Amino acid sequence: MPRDLSHLRKKTELYDFREPRVHVEISRISFPSFFSSRTIFNHANKEIDHNEVMLLVDTLKDSHSQITSIDLTNANLNDEYAHALSWGLENNNSVRILNLSHNQIGESGASFLGNALKTNHSIQDINLSFNRIGYWEAFNLADGLKVNKSVQQINFTGNDIGDEGTKALAKAVVQNARENGRYIQVIGVQNWDKYLDDARRELAPAPLPIASH
Repeated sequence: MPRDLSHLRKKTELYDFREPRVHVEISRISFPSFFSSRTIFNHANKEIDHNEVMLLVDTLKDSHSQITSIDLTNANLNDEYAHALSWGLENNNSVRILNLSHNQIGESGASFLGNALKTNHSIQDINLSFNRIGYWEAFNLADGLKVNKSVQQINFTGNDIGDEGTKALAKAVVQNARENGRYIQVIGVQNWDKYLDDARRELAPAPLPIASH
């Protein structure tokens, strides 16, 4: 039996996303065509609007969501939209692939994404290439990656996270590996192997003291 989608039609709600400045009132008329299936949300190379973002958030927060892949490449996704999307992803358990490349995600958007990664344990592949991710944004994302249990790969190509941002990411990856037994693959960061080796050495367990006789 097809899933009942009546709750997506002719519905108006107010979202505050835990910040007074983000208030979006929307009306939903029909199930949009960019859901090419129940498992794929494809809005690549098309500017997304409030209504579409909030529909996606609603769907992600539904415990019956079957979306496994989100493609928002070049969709003019800004920090406000990234905030909303992060809220939808916090406890979602279906999404495996998250492509947010070629957008305008900066400090606050990265902060909320980092927070979402602390509780989301389904996302495996994240593409943040060609956004506005600097060293501070990298710190926020590293904070989430440190405790995440599912991410296997994250792409930072085209961002300028700098030395300090890279150090923070490397430490987070090493700390994560100690808990999960594997290293998250980080793409698009200069001299990544060097920073990862440095983090391994810095975070190596201190040797046990020699017992006195």
